[in-house]
Amino acid sequence: MIPCPECKRHLKFGVTSCAWCRASVARKLALLAAASTMVVTLSACYGGPPVQENRARRAAESGTTPAPSAPAPDK
Repeated sequence: MIPCPECKRHLKFGVTSCAWCRASVARKLALLAAASTMVVTLSACYGGPPVQENRARRAAESGTTPAPSAPAPDK
């Protein structure tokens, strides 16, 4: 359910106008869809920095040498 942009009463998804004040809710739905798409797209694109760079940066900041990573297990 979404609030009407004019009277703030809750409306079901899919309605094009408010039953109480007759305000159009199509713009509100379009804005909500665009914002949701942008959030999903931006969160899917973020991968964070590689782990090795984090280790080297933290080691440089603390003045120590980074611990070697564990060798890959034999198969």
